[in-house]
Amino acid sequence: MEYNRVEVFIGGKRYVLRTQDDPEYMKELARKLDKRLEDVFSVDRLISLPDAAILVALDILDERVKSSSNIDNIRMQIKNYVDEAAESQRQLEYCQRKLD
Repeated sequence: MEYNRVEVFIGGKRYVLRTQDDPEYMKELARKLDKRLEDVFSVDRLISLPDAAILVALDILDERVKSSSNIDNIRMQIKNYVDEAAESQRQLEYCQRKLD
């Protein structure tokens, strides 16, 4: 397995990552994380980096859980639509047989 070395800056600190992911992808993730940390610091300049990181992590985890729930709901709706379409198809075939 080949690893890429990627240098990123998050919260004013330099990090060197080893990853199999695309370096530009990792840099973009780091930029997004840095932006979210900046948003926390803009509200409370005295908050520590670890505390800000915890708040951002909780916010990201909350988004992930809600997204997963939304995906599950969409899957269930699609399943219901497919079931309804199959039932409609059966009814159509039944009616066509009766007409014949």
